[in-house]
Amino acid sequence: MDYEFLMSAVSVVGFPIVAYGAMFWYMITSQKQHSEELQQIMLTHKEETDAMKEALAQNTLALSELKNAIAQLVQK
Repeated sequence: MDYEFLMSAVSVVGFPIVAYGAMFWYMITSQKQHSEELQQIMLTHKEETDAMKEALAQNTLALSELKNAIAQLVQK
């Protein structure tokens, strides 16, 4: 929006209508930006959760092997 258009809109339809239009534009722009940020956060969270699942699986495997090793040592 350029300055001339804004001033002619204010003089023709009045300040409240122009302010409403500006707030609507701001709301739509902010909502779109927020949606994009939320998608990025969700993707990052999924990657972190997948990495945590893999680490938990590896720890479970290591704990199982450790349990078996201790059981063998106790039997001897």
